[in-house]
Amino acid sequence: GSIYRIVSGDMVVASDKQVKNIEVVEPLEGLNPMEIETYSASGKALFDTLNCAECHVARGDAVAVKELSKLGERYNVDGIIKLLDVPPATMQRPDIDVEARKALAIYLLIEKE
Repeated sequence: GSIYRIVSGDMVVASDKQVKNIEVVEPLEGLNPMEIETYSASGKALFDTLNCAECHVARGDAVAVKELSKLGERYNVDGIIKLLDVPPATMQRPDIDVEARKALAIYLLIEKE
């Protein structure tokens, strides 16, 4: 089998042919400004309560962190919700429901551009 990595822009597929002009969808598409504001405030509170900064915000010491930047170039809200539900092996799965994952996803998309 082949392993694919999906990114914005040009994409190399298994045959090594390049696919040009991949359309990038707005990561917050379908949400109105009031929803974004409300979910983002809840997401910020969750980011703080869950202590996400411990692993995702550089503090200036020698501890390596996985900084969350330009997430909107790689994910939309649903993509981050799925990632939080089934995170990478190095990340704990947050014990939060789907609405909380949505709030955290929206916060990350607008704050970590």
